[in-house]
Amino acid sequence: MWLRRRHEGEHDRDEGQIETEVGEGGPEVAVEEWTGVVAEASALLEGGLADSILAGWPRPSWVWINQLAHGSWEDLRDLSQKRHRWLRLWEGASTFLSAEMIACTGTPERLLALQRSALIPLELDVLDGRVEPPSSPLKLISMVGAAIDGYRFYGSPI
Repeated sequence: MWLRRRHEGEHDRDEGQIETEVGEGGPEVAVEEWTGVVAEASALLEGGLADSILAGWPRPSWVWINQLAHGSWEDLRDLSQKRHRWLRLWEGASTFLSAEMIACTGTPERLLALQRSALIPLELDVLDGRVEPPSSPLKLISMVGAAIDGYRFYGSPI
């Protein structure tokens, strides 16, 4: 899949390579490849990359922002109630932040407003390279916490 290939250091395919694969392996190869891409895109848009696609792989730090920016009310409520071992610092930071988001917003509609006004823009800034990805769980808490505080006090990100 695209993220796994990129993570392993493989380069993106160009159109010629995809055409060659379809010619040699038949349409099944192309369908299987695109099914994986669609699954990754779906996980990205639903905030599920941290748990599904990249399970078992070292996760880039931005997937934790993705989880918070796109997780549903139910997903974040469940996450906020998890207890992680102390060795899982990233998961612990994500659990803490999801609890803050649920407490701050109080309703699914207000959670969606927080995500749209503060967390999705933060995620896009990180993915675009305008903001450094969090280098530690503490930095994740600081970044997302500032976005939550901006929403809480000003109704928009700071």
